[in-house]
Amino acid sequence: MKVGIVGAGAAGLAAAYDLARAGHDVVVYESAPFIGGQASTIPVGGHPLERGYHHLFTNDRAILDLMDEMGISNAMEWYPSNGGTYVDGGLHRTTRAFYLLRFSAIPL
Repeated sequence: MKVGIVGAGAAGLAAAYDLARAGHDVVVYESAPFIGGQASTIPVGGHPLERGYHHLFTNDRAILDLMDEMGISNAMEWYPSNGGTYVDGGLHRTTRAFYLLRFSAIPL
């Protein structure tokens, strides 16, 4: 059977992979120039910012093993984890209580 998958995010790629392994003729349609969907970044102020709250950690073995099996591990870009909030044109660290005390967007 011919199957079209819309979107090369995690769900679309996993579905396409399973369907292809089951013998179906699969085509993935993606409008972006990259794979990953919401688990990707956009440049903001010279820094990569998560597009949505979708991310992977280096110990997420199940998804990383699946990516290896699918042959797409080389498409992954790893960035240091720097939690923060983007407000008024700047990134503000908010990962520790000390940072929150200096965070002007939250008046104390």
